[in-house]
Formats: sequence, structure tokens, C-alpha cells
Amino acid sequence: IEQGNGEGIGKTVEVVTRGFLPYDVKWSFRITDTNPYSGYSLVAAGDLEGIGTWNFVQNGNDVECTYDWNVRSTKNFLKFFFFLRPLFIANHSWVMQQGERGIRELLSRNNK
Repeated sequence: IEQGNGEGIGKTVEVVTRGFLPYDVKWSFRITDTNPYSGYSLVAAGDLEGIGTWNFVQNGNDVECTYDWNVRSTKNFLKFFFFLRPLFIANHSWVMQQGERGIRELLSRNNK
């Protein structure tokens, strides 16, 4: 949506997250702080609201990455259908596994 400044602060991206259940999670994130050597922070808005922080730490030839993701869903039907919580948890786990697989594929392509 927005490019942000030369360091990436203010860059805003729209995201649609899809699981195996028939609903989309539509949200955006805006970069609020960045340091190419140690990480960056963002604010999420839309169907997810909250903050996230990536941290990078050099460990020899490797870089350890951690992500602190503190968001909540604003989709009211998730609260209304609380009895389907196990299904929502399974959907979330599946989405996270797909994301991890995608990141691993991207990293393996970049290391060749």
C-alpha cells in the first residue's frame, strides 16, 4: 500500500491469509522500526490487530531468527462459534506449517 522511507519504516503491505476452512483473514502490516542487522517491528491491523517483532542474532555462520507475534483476531464469528475452537486451532496450525514450509523453500533457493 505504501513504500515507506528509505529504511522501510512506514512500508505497509496488505495480506490475505487462507487456511483449509472457508474464510479469509484480511489484514495489513506497517513497519514501525527497522535495523537490517538486528530485526524490525510492525503493527498489524484489520482482521488481526497487534504487534510483531523479528529479531536476528548472528551465531557463527548462522543467524538465529525469532518472531514475537502478539495479535488478536477481530473476526466476531470466531468468538461466536467458540465450540469450534479445536477446528480453528487445527486450521491455524496448518497455516503456520504452510508458512514454515514456504520460508524454508525460499531460504534453500537463496543458499544455492
